Amino acid sequence: MLVTHGHKFSAGVWGLIVDELRNIMKRAEPTWIFFALSREDEAKILEPHIDCGGESPSKLQTSSLSSSTAATVVMSSHEPSVLGMYPDVVATLGFTFATSFPPKVISAEEVKAQRIPSCTHLAVLLALQRLAGNVLASRQRENLSISVGQARSLLSCLRESFVFARKVNDALPLRRYLQRVGWRYGRTVSSSNELPSLLPQEVMGKQQYLQMLFTALTRSINKNDLAPFEEQEEARGYMARMVQDTLEEYLAWTGVAPQHIKDGKVVPADAKQRVESFTPLIVATLREIAEFDNTELQRHMSWLYPLLTLLMLVPNVKVRVALSNVFSKGIRQLLLPR
Repeated sequence: MLVTHGHKFSAGVWGLIVDELRNIMKRAEPTWIFFALSREDEAKILEPHIDCGGESPSKLQTSSLSSSTAATVVMSSHEPSVLGMYPDVVATLGFTFATSFPPKVISAEEVKAQRIPSCTHLAVLLALQRLAGNVLASRQRENLSISVGQARSLLSCLRESFVFARKVNDALPLRRYLQRVGWRYGRTVSSSNELPSLLPQEVMGKQQYLQMLFTALTRSINKNDLAPFEEQEEARGYMARMVQDTLEEYLAWTGVAPQHIKDGKVVPADAKQRVESFTPLIVATLREIAEFDNTELQRHMSWLYPLLTLLMLVPNVKVRVALSNVFSKGIRQLLLPR
């Protein structure tokens, strides 16, 4: 509905919508989850975070997560607002809001009462990630009155959602604890011994984020459909870093190219589960790359081509089909005589 009727909304209305989408998305994240661990388990967790020096959101560094800094790590830094526009949604989902900012640190009793993350809240988070991606990707095409600042704000929230999910997914002691207390969310095979995870949220967030970046680079006969040059250049840089990081991680997890594990890390114990979850994202990314024109594809060949050749060794049929399209539709263009 937002995409279909969004052209009728003014920039002011879109500002309200973006703010509320951000707040609902942040409230749906189980940010209290790290407080559920004992001090002994907590000390085992490595906290991934974004390198603020311009690196890709998926390039993670590690440092120990101490109880004194846990609140800072998992609490949102964004001031909450009253969701007056959606009282029924708030009532249905049972959200509660802090009366002051910053919000108070959640108590041990409150953590114990929640016990495990709500599957309903996580389903809402998935839906909001998809919604945010669709709105951002439709901004130019549907002529939505979303300002650059509003788009950046929503894009930032989308990025934060998959970065948080990645923190949880990298915290194997936390996931083992949640498995012991009966949490089963995020497993690719329900009857297996796979650990619960937020892999669906990490994959959905990254897929929608990349969808927006690819859309900004789309070439169209109608020049009005193109994003401004500055936005294209920014999107191109983020897209290149994120696609490269994602492909390298995937190749490492499959065992095809373990040399792509960075910073002295090892292949994670749940590599098979991650491969299963990330395969649709890899396929979708390859399909987008296959649609690049000569100019766009040529820009990325120096880092992209070696990764594409390594993907030939991945046994997954869907990946191979998508990869063949990249070579037949995309790279073939570069080989034709001009």
